Amino acid sequence: VNKLVKTKNDIEGKLTAFTRNSHLRFSWKNSDWENSSIVELRIKKVKERSQILFHQTNLSSIEQRTQMKNYWSKKLNSIKDSYDDD
Repeated sequence: VNKLVKTKNDIEGKLTAFTRNSHLRFSWKNSDWENSSIVELRIKKVKERSQILFHQTNLSSIEQRTQMKNYWSKKLNSIKDSYDDD
């Protein structure tokens, strides 16, 4: 927690909270953004499956919201696609 990281895609962030069996929260800043946002990630068991939930706050514009909605949708679809073969 509280360790700054930078991805190969120049996304900067810091894990700010980790609650075992609940959620994690981290800051998120794209290289072309002036602002940082906060992402909360939860994975919940729903019957015999899992549900992955993203909640992102402090986005400064509709463009950022659209950008991140598309980003997370692609990531979730990639996860889903990896399990569709099973």
